Amino acid sequence: ILTTLLHLLLVLHWVLPMTLLLAMFAVLSSLLATFVLSLPWFGFFVTGVNSILFCRFVLFESESEGVHIRVAEGRSAVEGSVRLWNNSERQFGLDA
Repeated sequence: ILTTLLHLLLVLHWVLPMTLLLAMFAVLSSLLATFVLSLPWFGFFVTGVNSILFCRFVLFESESEGVHIRVAEGRSAVEGSVRLWNNSERQFGLDA
């Protein structure tokens, strides 16, 4: 019985700190991800990647009072979208 208790104590001595470390890592990484996603420049970074991938250059982007307006230059047209506060989105385009 004493050997079993010592063995259990040895296992808990390694398992508990590792569990606490993993839990702290999970909490800290989620807080960091929330902070990075809330930064204003992160939206511009995503817009830049979107521009590179889809050959678009963002001419204008604004968001105020729940209305998000984005105008981008496409391959042969100027495209844009307006997203309202209730997440309904309206697309528009002008041929070049």
